[in-house]
Amino acid sequence: MQGVHLTRDGKAQFCVTTGDKNWAGDAPGPIYEQRSWWKQAFTARGHAKLNIWRKPESSRTRGTPFYDPATGHFHLEGRSRKSKKLEAPWVGWIQDSWPRALADACPGLALPEHLAINEKQTSTSIEELRAQDPDAPIRNFPGSELRVPGAVGKAITGGKPTLTREELADFMRANHGKILLNYRGKRRVLVIRDDKEELWKIDAEGAVTNVGYFDPAPDGSTIGIAWEKGKPVKWRYTVGYALPYAPTGERFGAFSLGDWLAAQPSVTLPFFGRDVAFRFSPDGALATNKKDGSVITGSWRWSRGSLEIHFPGLRDVATYEWRALARQVGWSPPASASSAAAR
Repeated sequence: MQGVHLTRDGKAQFCVTTGDKNWAGDAPGPIYEQRSWWKQAFTARGHAKLNIWRKPESSRTRGTPFYDPATGHFHLEGRSRKSKKLEAPWVGWIQDSWPRALADACPGLALPEHLAINEKQTSTSIEELRAQDPDAPIRNFPGSELRVPGAVGKAITGGKPTLTREELADFMRANHGKILLNYRGKRRVLVIRDDKEELWKIDAEGAVTNVGYFDPAPDGSTIGIAWEKGKPVKWRYTVGYALPYAPTGERFGAFSLGDWLAAQPSVTLPFFGRDVAFRFSPDGALATNKKDGSVITGSWRWSRGSLEIHFPGLRDVATYEWRALARQVGWSPPASASSAAAR
């Protein structure tokens, strides 16, 4: 068993109580060491990556962390340098207290004063320690439900893919109009349309700088993304493994603006040379009155960063860039919205 205390300034303190020699090979346990660590935003699998440097800084433990909100289970997963096989070097849980067993075994650790000692946890056996306080693992912390589909850990599943097509479809529907993060932490907006799916690249001001389109392979084994701008190369991922886009739960500003439009009795916009009062419905329906009082119905939707308005019989589609539209109608996001992209 070992315990690790991580601090916000990038330090890690270890207490290893197995009785084995330490990494320097010169002292039996229980022993403790201190190393530095940091997080990288996202890897190609859409997970955070944890790096622990040893002292001297010539080698490191590096792996992808997996967390189960329902149980609090946590494990770090990486490939063995020797066998190249997937392995889980750390398997356990995260808690906000320090076990009494580790406090006794490693009295020299400079732990912060606010870190409580869990007096229930007196065993040096990992299973007994958890049984002594089954409520110690942190479960369902805010935001932990925003996980990448399929991200359950390959080492634990024997390297088998875990994402079904149904789960992928559910993920797409649940994140329509919301911001995702790619493996570099860049923000993207997922847009589901009847005819195709779009992925918007956005800058810090919420402008859409590029649009990608999903392109499933005929056999359904992979999905590619073709971008309008840039090299004509389709990036592809294999259905079944963890997605490279992590959900944030944040609704993009354009779609919040759409909610506002649908809540108004009517909204007047310029439409091919004249001002027209439109009535927006949440389901994408649109209506306006002719001069004789009769009603004309059409449709509206978001595409390529703009609001599109279409009426049957009209070949042209009216488009309104979402930020310019927001200024025109005097809309601004709620004060609680902190994202620049939402503004």
